[in-house]
Amino acid sequence: MLFASLNIPGVAAGTVKKRDREAGKAIESVAKKSCTEALDEEIKMNDGKVEIRVAADAGWQTRSSGRKYNSYSGHSSLIGDKSGKIVRYDYRCRKCRLCENAKRKGIQPIDHDCRKNWDGSAKAMEPDMIVGMLKDLEKDHIHPHELVMDDDSTTISRARKECEQSITKFSDRNHLKKTFSNKLYDLQRFKKYRQLRGKTMTHLKKCFSYVLAQNQKKPEELKKSLLCIIPHMYGDHLACPSWCKYKRNPASYLPQNLPYSRYLTCPELKKDLEAIIQTYAQQADKLSDLGSTQACESFNHIVASKNPKSLFLSGSESTSFRIAAAVAQKNIGKSYIQEVNDELNMSPGAYTEKAVEKMDRKRKLQKIRQSSAEYKKRRCQIRKSSSQDQGCKEVREGKTYETSVGLEKMDEEQDINSIPSATVEPERIPLRNTDSTFVYFDLETTGLGSSAEILEIGAARGQDIFQKYIKPNGTISANATCVTGLHMKNHELYYRDQKLATTDLKSALQKFSEWLSDSNSNILVSHNGLRFDFPLFIQNITSQNIVMNTCIAGFIDTLEVF
Repeated sequence: MLFASLNIPGVAAGTVKKRDREAGKAIESVAKKSCTEALDEEIKMNDGKVEIRVAADAGWQTRSSGRKYNSYSGHSSLIGDKSGKIVRYDYRCRKCRLCENAKRKGIQPIDHDCRKNWDGSAKAMEPDMIVGMLKDLEKDHIHPHELVMDDDSTTISRARKECEQSITKFSDRNHLKKTFSNKLYDLQRFKKYRQLRGKTMTHLKKCFSYVLAQNQKKPEELKKSLLCIIPHMYGDHLACPSWCKYKRNPASYLPQNLPYSRYLTCPELKKDLEAIIQTYAQQADKLSDLGSTQACESFNHIVASKNPKSLFLSGSESTSFRIAAAVAQKNIGKSYIQEVNDELNMSPGAYTEKAVEKMDRKRKLQKIRQSSAEYKKRRCQIRKSSSQDQGCKEVREGKTYETSVGLEKMDEEQDINSIPSATVEPERIPLRNTDSTFVYFDLETTGLGSSAEILEIGAARGQDIFQKYIKPNGTISANATCVTGLHMKNHELYYRDQKLATTDLKSALQKFSEWLSDSNSNILVSHNGLRFDFPLFIQNITSQNIVMNTCIAGFIDTLEVF
C-alpha cells in the first residue's frame, strides 16, 4: 500500500515471503547467539557460580479473557536475575497451514519448514516449555536452583520431578498483587458493598503492597502487619506496627485515604476482607521472599508489538521469526539489526547504523528516566488524578454504558440527564503577600459529604468575631449532631437545649462578605479546610452567585502543618 500510494510498483507477496524466510533464519541465529552471550554474562555477574536465579513466564498469541485459552501458539523465556537478559527461550505451535491444506486435499505436503511442535492444549504449553528450558540449561552444566514465576501453573511440580537438581520456587510479587486486586473486585461485584469502592480498594491495594515490600525476609513481621491492615481501616490501632500514622499523632489523625476521611463501619465487609487477608497471612513464610517477573512481562510486550494478537500468524514460521526478533531486541537492543545484516553478509549502511544508534540511545535515556523516583511519583499522581476525574464524570453522567442496561427500562424511561460540571478546583500556589490578614475560619454542617448544608459560619480576625447560624433545608445527621451539638427541633435550630437565631444561606454569606470587606487581603485559615471547608464554601458562594474575589486572597490548611 505504501508503494501504491507513492505510485511505485509493489513487490510480489511470494518474493516478500522468500526474503522473510531468509531474514527470519538469520534473526533466529542472532537470537540464539545473544542467549548464549547473556548466559555467560549472567554467570560472570554471579561471581562465576553456575547456580543462577532465573525468572520464567509465558505468553500466548491470542487475546484471552482469563476464562478461555485456545491459542495456537505460545512462547516462554528464562531471564537471568543479575543481567536481566534472556538466557533461554522456547516456542510451541500446534498448527501448520501447509500440512493442514495437504491433509484436507489428500496429498503429500510440499517440502517446507514446518514449525508445528505441539499437540496438547494451550494451557499445557507453559509447563512444557519452562521444564524443557531448565533441562537444556542442565545439559550445559548450569544449575538454575532458584525459579521466580507466578502461581498460575503446575510448572514447579513438573520441574522438581523431571530436572536432576533441586529447585526453589519464589512467587512473583506483581502477580500476587494482581490476584489480591481480583479478589477485591470479585467481592465488590458479588456482595455489592457500598464502602468497597474505588478509593477504598486503592487504599487496600496500597497497604497490601507496602506491607509486602517492607517485610521481605521477615515472615513474623509480615504476618503481623497483614493482620493489622483491616483493623487499621476500621479504627482499631492497638496492634498496628510503626508505619501507622495514628500512633505518631492520635489527636489529629484522619484516615484521609478512605472515603470522606472516615473509617469503614460495615461488619460484613470486615469479615470478608479479613478472610481474604487471612489466606495470605497463612503463607507469610512464602510471601516474605518474593521475586519479580517484570523482565518477562517486558519481553512479552516486545513480542506483542512485533506479533500483534489481532493477526493470525501462527500457521507458518512467521511467529517464530518475530519471537526471535523480540529476543534479540531484548538482549542486544535495536542494534541487533546490524548483526542480522552481518549474518546475511550484507552491509547495514550508514542510514541503518545512524537510526539504530538513535533508537538505542533513546531507549537508554527512557530507561533511566522511568527508573527515577520523580517519574514514578508523577506517574502515580497522574493515575490518581485520572481515576478521580473519570469517577466524577461517571457519577455526573449516570448510567451511559453497562451490560444489558437497555433491558432494565424502556428506552424512553431511561434517565439521560447529567449533573452539571463542578467548579474547577483552584490552583495551589504559595502565598507571597506578607501584609495579608489571617482570618481563622470554620464551618459546621449537616454531614461530612460534599452535599452537606452549612449550619454555621464562624470566623475570627483578632478580637473581631463573626458568627451566623443557618437553617437547613434537609436533615442533620446523627454523627454531625454528636460532633457539633446542633440539631433540629420543631423546625428550629438548637444548640443542645438553646434555641438559635438563624438566617438563610444567601444572607449569611452576604453578611460574611461584608464583614471580610472591612479588611484587605484576607487569608482564610482552617483545619482540614483543603479537603472539606474550603471546597464546600466555594461551592456555596458559587451557587448563590456571591463574589468574594476582592476580599479573599487565599486559603491555608493547618492540617498540613500539624
